[in-house]
Amino acid sequence: MQLIINNNPMRTIETSAIIWSKTVLFNGSLVSIWSLLTGNGEPLYIWFAFVFLGLVITAPLLFIINPLVKLSTKLPYSISVRIAWLFFSLAVLIVLFYVPLWEIMDGEKDDLKDAFLLNSGNICALVIAVLTTRKSLNKINTAADSGEILKK
Repeated sequence: MQLIINNNPMRTIETSAIIWSKTVLFNGSLVSIWSLLTGNGEPLYIWFAFVFLGLVITAPLLFIINPLVKLSTKLPYSISVRIAWLFFSLAVLIVLFYVPLWEIMDGEKDDLKDAFLLNSGNICALVIAVLTTRKSLNKINTAADSGEILKK
């Protein structure tokens, strides 16, 4: 699907990729700040590791994020409620993705503190990503409401 506003094409896949990449970048930044404050490791190396591994490991999530963005534009609610619904859906996706991944990598069910911190950091990064991508989400939703979305 392609969105054309003021002769500027924008696709939902681009907005989905922006939200995804910002979430990974902000998550890496939050983890680096946390490591700086706690004195665990080198923050710059941790940032690069989280960003690189985050981009590689979570890349398949774009196949789920894009349909969620498209679905949010079709909801019969106001734009702010659609964005809130999208945020909630992406937060649930984060938990559903990382909890099993944490179990596979760590294997300890007793140590939920680290899993909670990881999910909390990801969801905080998602909040920042959605808030900073709000303009694009508003454009997509406005175009969906006015019927300006063209299929290609």
